[in-house]
Amino acid sequence: MSIPLSAQVQAGVLDDLEYTATGIDLQILTFPASSIEEMTDSIDVDGDGMNDLIFHVTLANVPDFGGSVTDVSSINPNVEIMTTGYEVTQLQLNDPILPDSSWNISYSWPFAANFYGIAGLTSYGQWLNNFTGYMAFRVLMPTDTLYGWLDVYAEANLEYVKLKVGGFALEPVINGVKESPEVSFNLFPNPASERVVVEVPEGQGVITLYDLMGRVVLEREYRNSVAGIFELDISSLPSGVYRVTRGSPNPSSDPPLGKKYPRGVSGWLSVVK
Repeated sequence: MSIPLSAQVQAGVLDDLEYTATGIDLQILTFPASSIEEMTDSIDVDGDGMNDLIFHVTLANVPDFGGSVTDVSSINPNVEIMTTGYEVTQLQLNDPILPDSSWNISYSWPFAANFYGIAGLTSYGQWLNNFTGYMAFRVLMPTDTLYGWLDVYAEANLEYVKLKVGGFALEPVINGVKESPEVSFNLFPNPASERVVVEVPEGQGVITLYDLMGRVVLEREYRNSVAGIFELDISSLPSGVYRVTRGSPNPSSDPPLGKKYPRGVSGWLSVVK
């Protein structure tokens, strides 16, 4: 039985959240002469000592490109950014941060862009006309998902560019919002090298393994008349850490051809050769 999705975190609200100041301040205020100038800075949001988000500004004055861009990228596949289309979603104070929003990793997600190119003036991004707002992110943990926000000022002008991140707030404890109270399952042995046994429920479903770049590396379907176990051949996988998801469709009917099963339950597997 699914628990209804609801907001545990609101943008700009610090209730039960831990706030960390960052002091990121990227500014290029002098229009370059026939060149492209860039600045970057990065932060660690999950506390593992490695940076997760990279903030980037560009100011250019070259043929076919004159103006500025501000953007952010996730370099950790377990840190996702809330997006709308191809842009970072801008939230305002007290806006809910919902689990069923659009969440993405990698790439360059723009806050604001404003430049002249071959097609003339191009302007986009949710910070384009409102320079101040909040960016939502979430951290995928082995047994939970933590939600948070960053306070962001972004200004993309044709002759200068600014991007400031004052700090971020993140849930310090296990989030109560879950699709199901049974959010994990047994994998053994773990670490494994050739084969791993996965605990599966009654019915039919699919087991999918993702690498740390979020790519599907292995996918197998299963059918069981009773709850039990499913043996997975992982001999083709190189050493590494993989996210394992297990989805269960409606046991009363087969899914249509090409339809993916839901993936609401996940775990982690370490492969050692």
